[in-house]
Amino acid sequence: MSLPYYDPQYRIYISEVPQFPAEDELRQKNWEIKDVLKIQEWRTYYIKIFDPDSATAFDKAPRFAKRLAEFYEVNFKNYTGLTRISGINLRVENRKISDNLYESMLAYVSDKYAALVFSFDTPTGLEHDKSSPGDESDYVRFLFLKKRLLDSRPNIDDIASLILSEPHRKLFTEKMTCKIDEADATDAALLMNMFAGSMHYAALRQEHQLSATTLAGILYKVSGQRLYPAEARKVRKYYSFDTNENRFVLHFLKDTNRFLNDFSQKSAIQPGTFLNPDIAEASLKLSQKINYLLADPLWDDVGRMTFFPEHSTVLQKRDGYRHLYNLFSLSQLATRYRFFAKDFQNIIENKDVATLFEYWCFFLVKDILDGTYKPVSYSTPVATGDDEHKLIQGVCIRYNRGFSLNYNYSASGSCGIKPYEKMSVNYTPGDSSSHSLRPDIVIIKDNGQKLVFDAKHKGRGNADGFYGDEFEGTIDTCKEEDLDKMHTYHDAIKNVQGAFALYPGKETVVYPCHGAQNKFHGIGALPLRPIEGGRPDPEHYEFLSQVIEDFIEH
Repeated sequence: MSLPYYDPQYRIYISEVPQFPAEDELRQKNWEIKDVLKIQEWRTYYIKIFDPDSATAFDKAPRFAKRLAEFYEVNFKNYTGLTRISGINLRVENRKISDNLYESMLAYVSDKYAALVFSFDTPTGLEHDKSSPGDESDYVRFLFLKKRLLDSRPNIDDIASLILSEPHRKLFTEKMTCKIDEADATDAALLMNMFAGSMHYAALRQEHQLSATTLAGILYKVSGQRLYPAEARKVRKYYSFDTNENRFVLHFLKDTNRFLNDFSQKSAIQPGTFLNPDIAEASLKLSQKINYLLADPLWDDVGRMTFFPEHSTVLQKRDGYRHLYNLFSLSQLATRYRFFAKDFQNIIENKDVATLFEYWCFFLVKDILDGTYKPVSYSTPVATGDDEHKLIQGVCIRYNRGFSLNYNYSASGSCGIKPYEKMSVNYTPGDSSSHSLRPDIVIIKDNGQKLVFDAKHKGRGNADGFYGDEFEGTIDTCKEEDLDKMHTYHDAIKNVQGAFALYPGKETVVYPCHGAQNKFHGIGALPLRPIEGGRPDPEHYEFLSQVIEDFIEH
């Protein structure tokens, strides 16, 4: 049993019960200091921080930490992988999802998010956030760098090999004034100076290579001497790696290294955070690989980038160059269109499984729609959050068949009627008949009909693998409270035909409403479980596709 655990350096005591010995008593014991302390995401832990300064900083910890009197209650439910409390490294073991599956889902979401960001750079995607980028955008940039340069092929090693094996070079021609013995050709500037009468002449040796030129023959006929302009010109041709394309690559690599260093240091010194140690490890690994590429003598002759060669066919088409150009463009657009950035900070730094599952479901629904219908426009609607000063940004994608896919959809609430007020014929409720509601994913037809999906990374299981409030294990069936939420969406939001919870379980539950015209006109819960590679279970994916097709086509 690894707990209770005390670290004398950081003066932190971790226990499974809210009972804390005096620190003097703890110091008298010989504690085994662990590099990584293993804990379970479904358990609740209690932490006592004896250092007042560290305790004050710890108050800024993420939402799974709660201060109770002189200690903290921590529950890592829906989190996984490495994290850290002060200087103590923890590995959160999650029985519902492995680290590998989490990373594969994140890779899938990263690719789909990148494609969505690029979609907003089309003529139909003109809306964007013009505010200055914050720390959240750094996490999105880090995600793309890690995915494209470390976790995918070609990675940074492959890209380095592609560039160094055939670096772009350009043939330069240089004309210079020289003595007649060094000249090897006649050029137009030489003739112009001669006809202007400002040229001096010198005797030309009979065996000189210029004796055979037309100009030398004319001067011989006129003067009877072997004359030639005393100051001639020679042409020097040479190849150079100092091209605009190589200047861009050098600039991008150095800028990426600076970002990785700043990002890692800034994340590491934030007080009270549960920093994912993988961030520092990945940043260091990527930075070392970039430094290895920059150490090649190729870059010794490459100058500073003075303008961005965006129309270069080398950057757009040549292997190695185009991969870095694509990544640079993606990073720039991600800074410009900053939707979801705050959530990605939580996904990357804290490994929030529930938030990742939500985005994973959204992009799966988008995949289903993109397979049959064509997107025609993209926009980022903004609604007021529960706090009137907080703005909630969503995404709306319109398709050619007269419907839209909405993420972070806001069904605006109604003002309501006081008990003493009369019902007015002019009273019009909002999109929600009561308070504002925000289902995760909504498909809306032009006639106003809606299909609602809400991602729920929770549920119930059997005795061998039960997941709920009391037991650990895997997810089998949905929770009744989630079905109640679907009733809320179906009954409160205008024109909702179906409202379904998407959860990583096994059992499909569909309850048609009163007067339903088909089985999907109502509420229910649809399993959508990720499998190896971050893809969904094929049977679950097919059934979800059937529900969506039934809504759109009928």
